[in-house]
Amino acid sequence: MGLAPITLGMVGLAFALWGNGLANLRGTADVKSVAVSASLLGAVTLLFMSAHLIVAAPLGTEGPAVRLQLLFSAITGMYGLQFLATTIVQLKGYDPRPLGDLALVTVPVQIVEMVLLARFADAAGMSVTHIVLQEVVLGAFAVAGLAIWAGTHGRLGGRAVGGAILAAFVGTLYFLFFAGGLIAPP
Repeated sequence: MGLAPITLGMVGLAFALWGNGLANLRGTADVKSVAVSASLLGAVTLLFMSAHLIVAAPLGTEGPAVRLQLLFSAITGMYGLQFLATTIVQLKGYDPRPLGDLALVTVPVQIVEMVLLARFADAAGMSVTHIVLQEVVLGAFAVAGLAIWAGTHGRLGGRAVGGAILAAFVGTLYFLFFAGGLIAPP
């Protein structure tokens, strides 16, 4: 099935968000364990998904589907690289502030991607409900990016950061089941 890598990418992202969200909520997790059991899984699966959307073109090679594939390849590539950096920072014990700065730069990029999705999705035949729900999920990712930046710069506590990350996790489940092809989107 052509969409299987989307499902795999979202499973890895869900693991990464769940592990990091809980670690922030609890404030007691072994960071190296989170790096290996969560962040690395998200990085690998998202980067695979990003490459697959370009190389295999599971949604097609012509028309609006191409723009959507490029858009979702950019989104998953951006977060795949972010989780790769997160893995390295967690494993090496580096100062997380540059990682927070990286998360901050994803926010305006995510907003532009949301605008592009709204432009491209209708032409690709997506229902208004599906488009709106995807925009909500992408908005949750942007909020998580702001929270990560604020948390790494001492402006927001771990519980709030963890809550924002877990909200993005819940949204990821929408992508996993609906965009991944497991359930027909509304």
